[in-house]
Amino acid sequence: MASETPKPDPYLIDEDNRPLTDEEIAGLVSADEFFAKFGRFKDAPASAGQSQVTLRIDNDVLAYFETQSEDWPARINEELASLVRERKKAS
Repeated sequence: MASETPKPDPYLIDEDNRPLTDEEIAGLVSADEFFAKFGRFKDAPASAGQSQVTLRIDNDVLAYFETQSEDWPARINEELASLVRERKKAS
């Protein structure tokens, strides 16, 4: 008598981490191809007096800065620094 393989519990299947399909595997590209198409992240070293942080920004605000400058993180910092200077003057 052969033992049957038990069926997986459908409630335990993780749809977010399913195996790739053959079609998805065929569409994969190497890191070199990816970066040639989309460019590399420019991780500028922090200068003295700077801290690396993670924060949430509204999608429309981020989209605006991304369209204004290739170095949008630095541009956001400039805008915030300007706002802080203005508020310090006012107080």
